[in-house]
Amino acid sequence: EFLLLGGKIIYFLRGYRTASFFINMILQVLRDMTTFLLIVFVVTASFAGAFFLLHSTQGDFFTDDENSATDILFETYVILLGRTTPPSSFLNDWIQLLFVLYTLINLVVMLNLLIAVIGDTFDRVQDSADQARNAELLKLVVEYQQLVGDEGQNSTYLYIFGVVEDEDLNDDSVMEW
Repeated sequence: EFLLLGGKIIYFLRGYRTASFFINMILQVLRDMTTFLLIVFVVTASFAGAFFLLHSTQGDFFTDDENSATDILFETYVILLGRTTPPSSFLNDWIQLLFVLYTLINLVVMLNLLIAVIGDTFDRVQDSADQARNAELLKLVVEYQQLVGDEGQNSTYLYIFGVVEDEDLNDDSVMEW
């Protein structure tokens, strides 16, 4: 329930100038990261499979519950998060070499790529921040209108929504029809 409540609060914070930029930024980063996350998942699963195969040659791997395939996949994921020492089960020289290769690929290459993706997204969101904020406000107005409805109202309304710069608000010509 708390996650849903938090999501709903974030959803309505889109109407505030400072919060709408960050919410839009988070959504755009998540959208832009989908391909990146797919690549990271494939690389992680590939290395986990290699760790699993190399580890299984060290003994009767399949009867050892503490070194199951899911445990090795989880250990590989933890390495992705920044673990710099190999797990104690990675004793083989080939596994240690694979560990070094995996940390170089994921911690150096992939994280720099992620930073570049987020930087490009930030630039794009920054360039269109005012338009995105106004679009979010308009979506909130339309949602409110649909929620409240027009029961008992026989007239049709035309909503006019325009972008006005802050310094133009003091200009009386902006408020004219």
